[in-house]
Amino acid sequence: MISAARETLRAVLAMARATAHEIFNLLTPLMGRLALLLQRAPDPETRRLLESALRSSESIQRIVEKMTQITGVDHAPRAADPPDRSGLR
Repeated sequence: MISAARETLRAVLAMARATAHEIFNLLTPLMGRLALLLQRAPDPETRRLLESALRSSESIQRIVEKMTQITGVDHAPRAADPPDRSGLR
């Protein structure tokens, strides 16, 4: 019984690690492109929408980082930090 539970846990952890890896692979270019678009945003409304999308991406990044901590992955890639946006307004 314990052996079956261990195997199930291992399978779940492996799936969580693989999922986190795939999400990071998709998230990294997404965040980079959002940051670039934000730098070139032509108007306040566009900037507001891009900032919202970037914040949502950062939230996803934090969730996936927590997943990797729980599964014991200590080498999960981190999406590139977006450039400083403070001077864009």
